[in-house]
Amino acid sequence: MEMLRKPYPFYQWDTGRVLELDEPEGLTVLRVDFAHAGDAEALSVDPDRSASPPAVAVPNILLQSGDDILVYLRTVDDQGNRTIWKDRLYVRERERPADYVYTETEVFTYTQLETRINEVASKLSEYRTAEEQDAVDEVQTARFEQALTGYRTAADQDKIDATQNTAIETAQRTADSKQPAGDYVSQNELDTAVQDAVSQIQGSTSAIVNDASGEVITLPDSADAPLKDLHVYGRTTQASTTGAQLFNANLYTTQTRNGVTAQYLPEEDCFVLDGAATNGVLLFSSIHFNLPITKGGTYSILVQYVSGTVSRPAGTEKAVAYFGASDTIDTSTNWKDVNLDNADAQGFRVCNYDYITKFWFYTTTGATFNNYKCRIMLAKGSSIPSYEPYTGGQPSPSPEYPQEIVSAGNSGSIEAHISKSNLLDVSSGALNGWNIEKITNTLRPGYMYTFSNPAESPVAAALYVDDTNLTGYIDPGTTKSFKMVAGNDLLIGGGSEGITKEMRFCVNPGDTALSYEPYTSQALPIPTPNGLPGIPVNSGGNYTDENGQQWICDEIDFGRGKYMQRVWKTTLDGSEDEGWVVSSRNGFNARVLPEVSRFRAGFCTALPQGNSIIPNSFSLGNTNFLFYAQNLTSFYDGALEDKGLSGWKNYLSEHPLEIATYLDTPIETDLSAEQIAAYKALRTYYPTTVITNDADAGQAVRYVADTKNYIDGKISALEQALVSG
Repeated sequence: MEMLRKPYPFYQWDTGRVLELDEPEGLTVLRVDFAHAGDAEALSVDPDRSASPPAVAVPNILLQSGDDILVYLRTVDDQGNRTIWKDRLYVRERERPADYVYTETEVFTYTQLETRINEVASKLSEYRTAEEQDAVDEVQTARFEQALTGYRTAADQDKIDATQNTAIETAQRTADSKQPAGDYVSQNELDTAVQDAVSQIQGSTSAIVNDASGEVITLPDSADAPLKDLHVYGRTTQASTTGAQLFNANLYTTQTRNGVTAQYLPEEDCFVLDGAATNGVLLFSSIHFNLPITKGGTYSILVQYVSGTVSRPAGTEKAVAYFGASDTIDTSTNWKDVNLDNADAQGFRVCNYDYITKFWFYTTTGATFNNYKCRIMLAKGSSIPSYEPYTGGQPSPSPEYPQEIVSAGNSGSIEAHISKSNLLDVSSGALNGWNIEKITNTLRPGYMYTFSNPAESPVAAALYVDDTNLTGYIDPGTTKSFKMVAGNDLLIGGGSEGITKEMRFCVNPGDTALSYEPYTSQALPIPTPNGLPGIPVNSGGNYTDENGQQWICDEIDFGRGKYMQRVWKTTLDGSEDEGWVVSSRNGFNARVLPEVSRFRAGFCTALPQGNSIIPNSFSLGNTNFLFYAQNLTSFYDGALEDKGLSGWKNYLSEHPLEIATYLDTPIETDLSAEQIAAYKALRTYYPTTVITNDADAGQAVRYVADTKNYIDGKISALEQALVSG
């Protein structure tokens, strides 16, 4: 199948030739590259989608020679940024027509425009004296400044307008009086070339267009120009546990003894200790519980540090989390303790008792807890790979311990930020003694950033989130990379007096410090009334994240003004219209899926996905529309007449199941005019732009690259490849 409709023949010196695109279903051409064989750089043209079928203009400049033109249709899909069709336009040579007028489609690169301007300016200068050239230069400078009107703030433009018009009029009169007689390149032609260059800087032409994607995108070569395209992709996650946690912290009750308060926070699944131990040995908040264990088995205790601090002066014996074990259920013998410190700690021991009967915190006089938060875990074995909450000693999600299905934008909206490289808005904070507190936080947990303490700073400084010191105190003029952790309030700790909000503190993405930029950012609010979901898959996804995981996900395509729904969700409450019946998989099924499915990926709040052998699991379809709740050990009973179906439906009426999976064909709806207008107002920054969002949603962007930075980047990459290769 041909993807280009080519109106032959093509002749040298043609202008205004147009190709029509014939796109097969499922493929969209995002740009078309044109080049002669051997060209170092292609000229890129965006398809005109107002035409039907979509059309693309052949660059007139390439038709000035009689050489054939190579055509590449480009797209971005799950296979990356790639060429999906190659073709050749055969061009017949002929003499230049007498009436040929040089016109160009908007495909010039910066380099071509700069060369053209220099050629015209050089030819024009041959006919001028130095005085005449100075006058013309003054006109060009003023006109160039005038052409940028509208791309500055009102305050900036007012300063320029005050002197600009007078300068143009005076310089133009001088230049016009100096124009030589005879055959020369006109001033208008030079004006046109300069205006073309300005248009390129404004991003109104194709110029050099780059693509980038990720949850945090850094564009190191961006121009000051509007975005060419922006996509936001959904994702859905669900917590799960293995059942390794044996300690139910919900049994803990808040107590205050000898100056220290200890409390369990269910919403954060952590303990918090606050205060200074004031009276001898402190023993408080013991929990009595009976947990049968394997006598002679190995057990571990993990203290996972969350935030805050604990300090012990010299001579203070200890601050620990303590489990006690015994041979009977009504007595306890000391068994194992693990230190409470400002870091994770772990210990294990072979237990020679039948029961674990007590848990408590224990310390000595002088230990001071400052909003110290930690999590405690007890598990079998000599090591604990990672902390998990208590789920009855059984894997979850399960009917007893359901796990929420969480999608990006579950709160009802996502906010994207297009910023300069510095993401630290120091001005938003409040100066309080040695610290700058409550700085607006747009940093994403799990990502690497670099904090810079400016040379003019009088003291060592550190960056905190809530009570966690992210960087340690670093000297003026130095930097420190760190991985962001969850938290809300950012704080710059000054260490001593002298810190001010005017100092050039900086945080940029990545593990390398970038040059300081004042904080500048644009916000794009994105309504997500149903969240922005996505299903992780092994193949066939429409987005691939920074870890290589593919997702079939809902997508917001601002370039086309479309919302594409690819994820389907529903809630099952056991009602009659769901059609629940007994299945052969020791469970029950319902014909509720929207289309024929075959074991496709999905989520369920109370069951993990698996096969019929896995207890209390679910599967989707089998060349049918069925949702299977299978091997239900807590509900299915072959001895009952209905096999337990009524009990299952009663459970659903009290604990509805939410399920989610993906569709074969996306459903498209139009974005609102307000959303499109907000997107079109966005611009990238020179020389570096950072694009983030507050939901860890995936992103893909097309943007205008600054030529110098783009070329420098390519040269640097080539040099690195040569060095490493």
